[in-house]
Amino acid sequence: MTSSTDSEARLLTDDEVRRFIVDGFLVRQVDELDPSFHQELYHRARERRPSSLLSDAVDACMPELHAVLNGPTVCGALQSILGPGYIRHPHTGATVDREEEPPASSLFDQGWHRDSYWGVQRVRHHRPRWLLCMYYPTVIDLAMGPTAIAPGSQYYSLPADGDGSARPTEPPIRHDLIDDPQRLMQGDDLPARDRLLRAAIESIDPAMREVPMTVDAGSVGFFHYDIYHRRMRRAAGAAAAPRVMFKFLYTSGQARTHPSWDHRSGVTPRANGHDAVPSALTASIWSFMLGESEAATPPRNAGGSHASVPVSGTIDALLGGSTEAARMAAAYELARAARAGSTESAAGLIRALHHGGDGPARRHARIDRRGQRRGRAAHGRSGRARRRRSRGVLRGPCARRDRRRAVAGDGGRGREHHGSGRR
Repeated sequence: MTSSTDSEARLLTDDEVRRFIVDGFLVRQVDELDPSFHQELYHRARERRPSSLLSDAVDACMPELHAVLNGPTVCGALQSILGPGYIRHPHTGATVDREEEPPASSLFDQGWHRDSYWGVQRVRHHRPRWLLCMYYPTVIDLAMGPTAIAPGSQYYSLPADGDGSARPTEPPIRHDLIDDPQRLMQGDDLPARDRLLRAAIESIDPAMREVPMTVDAGSVGFFHYDIYHRRMRRAAGAAAAPRVMFKFLYTSGQARTHPSWDHRSGVTPRANGHDAVPSALTASIWSFMLGESEAATPPRNAGGSHASVPVSGTIDALLGGSTEAARMAAAYELARAARAGSTESAAGLIRALHHGGDGPARRHARIDRRGQRRGRAAHGRSGRARRRRSRGVLRGPCARRDRRRAVAGDGGRGREHHGSGRR
């Protein structure tokens, strides 16, 4: 729960909130604590060695963390993004590297992934309802193998992740294995591995880029829960200090009724130089975080790419756009126009739901008025199929194929993304 009072919390500015909406992450320095505090916590973590697996006992092992989590910097960011009354989930993790890592471990590259909801894939949210927070008590540089993220990727899905509908994965999808038929991730050809990782994230949109989380001591990263991330490999032969990182999860606790940050400007966020995040999408999220009811509020003109395009052209972009970003932008533009009273736009969205089976246009039209993708059960799945899903049973040739590929690639171990302890 919220710990700092409203007067103590260091709230985000409008510019910081806009950057978070577009990029899906924000880094803040916990400078209300002395640098010696972070350094001492770093050394204690290496001495006490909280489990590198995702453990819920990290708080008991490292009670000093409460000073970070309950301080004005962290509480201000959480309140600004999630709203008042946010809740900390009990699931917590720690990564504490050893001084001497074996060679194979030092060259480990994690594949791009999003954390699951503890073994069950659930509907993803465009709107910030869950946060993944990482605290770094010491400086993190490239030689240490930092976490890398893909800004803007929180609004997309890699092909193996499906369309965001709720279903269990048996065993869990791991991109470093499933999307690597030549086993480049396990080989010694590092340039080929880098090309594979770059191609994977650019398959979402060519504008996607990898950003390493190289940060100062005492930094906390706040990440949209659905952002794609991975751990990079450590520099071969470099004398890098062991990396220490603590992970925490937070979720919204109540509906938004007003801005929860230091709001002074009504300017809606723009994509800030990369085209993978449609402005109509960011305008919708900005309105949600302001506490506005989109059903009762006239749509703003955020300068979207389809603002001057006839409705028929926007429908064509939704049904046959060359990129996922173009199709998503069209879906949000049509929804905005439909709220303003355009029956042609509403008809276009309905048409997209029936177009092409379960193709990309249908997936991106499957956004309800609250901005969430709806599960397939809302679109004609039979009662028998729904019951199979509820029992966690995967059926059909695609499910069998994915299960065989995942088991073959992981030697039957079936590790979870977040079960490896590497970030």
